[in-house]
This record gives sequence, structure tokens and C-alpha cells, in this order.
Amino acid sequence: MNLRQLEIFVAVVEEGSLTRASERVHIVQPALTQHIKSLELDIGVPLLVRNNRGVRPTEAGQRLFERASALLAQFRDLRQFVRGAGYEPAGEVRVGISTTLSAFMSARLVTLVAETYPGIRVHIVEPMVGVVSDWLQKGQVDFALMYRPKTVKSLELLEILSERLDLCGSPESMRRLPPDVPLGLGDVAQLPLIVQHKGYGVRDQLDDLAKQHGLLLKVSVEIDAVASIKALAQQGLGFCLLPPMATVDERALGKLVSRPIVKPELRRSIYLARFPGTELSSAAAAVFRACAQLITTMVNEGTWEARLEA
Repeated sequence: MNLRQLEIFVAVVEEGSLTRASERVHIVQPALTQHIKSLELDIGVPLLVRNNRGVRPTEAGQRLFERASALLAQFRDLRQFVRGAGYEPAGEVRVGISTTLSAFMSARLVTLVAETYPGIRVHIVEPMVGVVSDWLQKGQVDFALMYRPKTVKSLELLEILSERLDLCGSPESMRRLPPDVPLGLGDVAQLPLIVQHKGYGVRDQLDDLAKQHGLLLKVSVEIDAVASIKALAQQGLGFCLLPPMATVDERALGKLVSRPIVKPELRRSIYLARFPGTELSSAAAAVFRACAQLITTMVNEGTWEARLEA
């Protein structure tokens, strides 16, 4: 077993595909397959299960993946740690970004880091709800940009900004609402809503507010993907609650119309999160600062309609 084999194995698990993994680690697929076979022979147990949809780790493979991810992260930091001050940060930095935020942030962050720190390679991952804390603890990501999780005891959170949630619907649906009348939570509760399942930040926030005000939400569709929520709203199948940045394109094309909710104003916070007690490498710290700088610039320039909190 060697570090190259572990790097290849981690890439296969993360990509879920031998083809994509071979492209990522820059070797041909037969050579990649041989590395995996050698690793399985060395350890003595199967590590991957292959099916029509790609590959996934076995139970033993999952244990190896978790330990190998942390080990590779430590190894990436070693050269920079030994060099110390005076050297430009370099190496791979893994950033977890919520799917909704990733569409808006990832390309900008990768571009900024490439221009500012050419020796750093940013790897963006989009963790599923509820796994960010686990990924941070196991070293699978260096830090994360995320909405506030339900459980925060195990995370060190820096609130970076908050954004308004607007009521969104198709032009025809929105025309049925009283014009020029401020919308309150009571008005929203009477509309057919397209929302994510319980456990997602906005849904839980909305449920909590409705309970506080003695309201019962009229949920017509539960679906988790933001793209699907917007598509259903465009078809006039209900209304949704989204921040302005999530509907920029749809509003510009006239496919969605949004109106603010003012009684009370609905906002959600976005955080930079890391696992407490772990020191970021110089490269990860540089990307962390670049991420905060990028967000500040986008808000100040009006690209991101939000309010800075940090």
C-alpha cells in the first residue's frame, strides 16, 4: 500500500466512476484498475462494488476511504508546514459548498484562487444535507460554505452574511395576488407552496416561524432540488421561497417573479464552517480568506443581494 494507491482509491470513491477518476488522477483506466486490484490484494478484502451506475465502496472500502482521506489531507499539508513562512501557499484545498451556493460561488472562487495563489488547486465538493459536520471532522473537506445546520455543537461557525427570502412564482401566479400590498407570513401560509422536505434549512425555518405565529402551511409539493422547485413554480404549480441570487436568471427571462415578505422579513444566514481544534494548512487558510473576500466584494458590488454579517 502506498500514497499513490490511496490517492487513486479516494478519487474513485469520490467520483463514483473509474472513467472520471482516471481523468482526475491523470492515468489511463487500465492502470487505475490495476492499482485498485493491487490495493485489494494487499489489504485482503474487496474495497469496491461495481454496478451499472458506477462504483461504490464496500463496508471495508468506506472505512479505508475515511481514514485515507484524512491521511492524504495531512500529507498535503506536510510540505508546506516544513517550508514554513516565506513560501507561497500550495497544494490541494477541499471546500464543501452547498449546492445552491455552489452554482453561484464555485466558478468565481476557483478563478480568484487561481489568479491569487497559482500553486493552490481548489477541489469543490457539494455535500448532501447533514453530512458536512462529518466530512469536516474526518478531514474530507478543509472548510465549508453552508447554511446553518440543525446541529452546530460540533462546528466552528462564522456567520458571513444573511439574505432575504422572497416569494417566487410564475408571472401568471403572481398576478393573482393583491398588487401593491405587503405580503406577510399569514399570506404565504395560505398559498400552495413548493418546498424542500423537513431537515432542510429553509423548510425548517419556515415551519418554526409558522408554528410561532400559529399558522399551518399549505404544502402542495415537497421536492429537494432547487432547480426542480423553480421549474415547478415556473409551470404555475405553486409558489416557492428563494433568495434573490437563486432566481437571477429566471427573473431576467421573465419566467419567475418575486416579491419580498415583510411581516416578518424572512432571512437565512450563510456560514463559513470548520471543525474546531484543527488548524487549517496555509493553503486552506488562504482559500478561506479568499472565500470571505469574494463574498464581501460580491455583496458590496451588488452582485449578491445580501447583508454582510461578519
